[in-house]
Amino acid sequence: MNMHQSERELPDEPAPSWFHVCAAPWRGVARPGLAARILLAGSMWSVALSCVLHTVLFAVTVVVLRMWFETVELVFFEKPDFRIFTMGEVWAIWRRDAGFGTAEQTFLIAAALAVGATVCVAWLLFPYSHMGGRLWLTYGRTLRAASGAAGLVILLTAGYGVAYGVTLHRLLLSSPLPGANTAMLPVAVVAGVAPGVLWIVVWWIVRAVRSIRAPVPEHEQPPRCEGCGYDLTHLPERGRCPECDFALAESLTPGGKRPGCRWENGRGFVSWWKTSIGVLLHADRFYSTLRVRTPDADARLFARRHYVLIACCAAPCFYLANHELGKHEHAVCIAAAIVAFLGWPLLAWFVLHANATLVIFWWAARGSTLRLYLTRKIVSYEAAYLSLIAVAAAMLLASFAGCGAWITELIGADFCRRVFHTSAESAVFVAGIAVASGLWHWRITIAIRAVRWSNF
Repeated sequence: MNMHQSERELPDEPAPSWFHVCAAPWRGVARPGLAARILLAGSMWSVALSCVLHTVLFAVTVVVLRMWFETVELVFFEKPDFRIFTMGEVWAIWRRDAGFGTAEQTFLIAAALAVGATVCVAWLLFPYSHMGGRLWLTYGRTLRAASGAAGLVILLTAGYGVAYGVTLHRLLLSSPLPGANTAMLPVAVVAGVAPGVLWIVVWWIVRAVRSIRAPVPEHEQPPRCEGCGYDLTHLPERGRCPECDFALAESLTPGGKRPGCRWENGRGFVSWWKTSIGVLLHADRFYSTLRVRTPDADARLFARRHYVLIACCAAPCFYLANHELGKHEHAVCIAAAIVAFLGWPLLAWFVLHANATLVIFWWAARGSTLRLYLTRKIVSYEAAYLSLIAVAAAMLLASFAGCGAWITELIGADFCRRVFHTSAESAVFVAGIAVASGLWHWRITIAIRAVRWSNF
C-alpha cells in the first residue's frame, strides 16, 4: 500500500480555514510537523494567501531593519565622527529621488530571496518525500511544508537584526575608532553567527518535510533479483535467476546479499571510521551490501558526524589564514573562524543535496522504475566523500588567503597567462571543484544502480 492509497482510505476531514492556514507558520514555530500538516490540508488558495502575506511581512521586516541600521552613520571629516538620524529622516533620504528607490529595491530583493530560497530548499529535499506517483504532486507537498518556516524566518530575522543593530550602534557611538579590537569583537561575533541562524531554518524545514513523508514500504513491489531486477514472484525451480543466474537465496534472504554496513550494525568511532573508508574506496561494494529499506536514523547520525568534522577543520583554517602575518585584526579572525565553523558545513550540505538531487532527477526523467525513497541513505552516507572535498577546499582557500598566489609563483606568472588566461589559483580551484563534482555524479550513479533492486 502506498501513501496515496492510505490517504484515500482515511475519513474525509474538513479543510482548515484560511485563517488557520495563515496562522500555521506561527503555531508551528516550535512544532514543524504541525505547521506542515495544516498547510498540507489547506486549500491551494489559502496556502497561496499565506505565502503572499508572509513574504510581504518578511520583506517589510528587512526594510525596517535596514532603515534602523542607517539611523547611525559614521562620517569622516577632520576626524571620525557620527551622525544620528530618526527613522523618518532616513525614509526622507531614501525617498529624495522619486521613483524606484532604496525601499523598493530592498523590498523586492528580500521578497525574491525568500521565494527563491523556499523553492530551492523544497527542490533539494524533494527525494526525501517522494513515495511514488507524479513528481510535481510530491514537489507541491514538499513546497507547502517548506513554506511553513515563514514564521520562524521572520522571528529569526527580526531577532538577529535587532542584535546586530544594537551591537553595531553601540560600537559606532562608543568608539571613535571602530577598528579597535575590543570594540569590533562583539560585532564580529554577531556577524559570524549568521550561518547558525540559517542552520536553524534548514533544520526546521527538514523536520517539516520528514513529518509528512510516509514510512518506507516493505512490500510495495514484487521481490526482485538483486542482480538484474527480474520479477521473482514465481520462483524458478533451480533456485537461480533465469536472466542472470544470480542465487535466489542471496536476493530473498534477509542478510544474504545485504547484511548491512558496519556502522548500522554497531556504532562507535571505529565503525564510523571503517564505514567512511568503505564509502570512499569501495562505493560499489558498500552500496551493494547496504540495507536501504530500514529507518535512516543511523545514516543521518553518520552524516552529522561528518558535518562536525568539516566544521572543526574549516574553522582553524580560516582563522590562521586571516591571522597570517597580522593582515587582519583579531576580531576579524574570530569572525572568520565562526563563519567557517557554521557556514562551511552548511554550504557543504547544500552542495551534497544539489548534486544528489540532480542525479536522482536525471534517473526519474529517464523513466526509471527507481523508488526515490531508496536514495535517502545514499545522500547521508555520501557525506563521507563530501567531508573529504570540503576539508580539501577549505585548506586550499585558506592557503590562498594566507600565502597569496603561491601556485602562480610556483609555476610562473607567464605560463599562467598563456595557459589559464587567469590566475593559477582560480584555475586550480575551479578545475578541482569540476572534477570532484563529476566524480560525485559518477559515485551516486553507482550507488543508485546498486540499490534500485533492493528487497531489504
